[in-house]
Amino acid sequence: MNATAVAAKDPKFEGPVKASLGGFSFERRGAEVTIQAGGRTTGLSSHMFMRTIYRMLAHGLALGKSIFYGGFCLHNLGDPVQGQEVKFSILGSPTAEEVFPKEEVRRFLTQMYEDFKWDGYEEWY
Repeated sequence: MNATAVAAKDPKFEGPVKASLGGFSFERRGAEVTIQAGGRTTGLSSHMFMRTIYRMLAHGLALGKSIFYGGFCLHNLGDPVQGQEVKFSILGSPTAEEVFPKEEVRRFLTQMYEDFKWDGYEEWY
């Protein structure tokens, strides 16, 4: 495969895209997403981040505890299906964590998922 063919398959990322909820901030800059909270920073690939957010939303945030690559964690508190709160955290020391109402998290993740998509992005399960 020549360089032109490879370049044609590369995603076309626009400038940085940002979102925040409480003390947690998220930024997609090209092929990487950075998550910051409480003086902690972690990151992962944009593709992994988007696929995990998609799955979380597809399952109604009812997956119990989901740990993203890099240590960002979403934890549905209480009963996985009936729980009404979700804890965001970054694992490690010191741990950064904050609890939000489940519906607020659902709205936030849905909007962030739409905002963080890039031209030509396709979800596959």
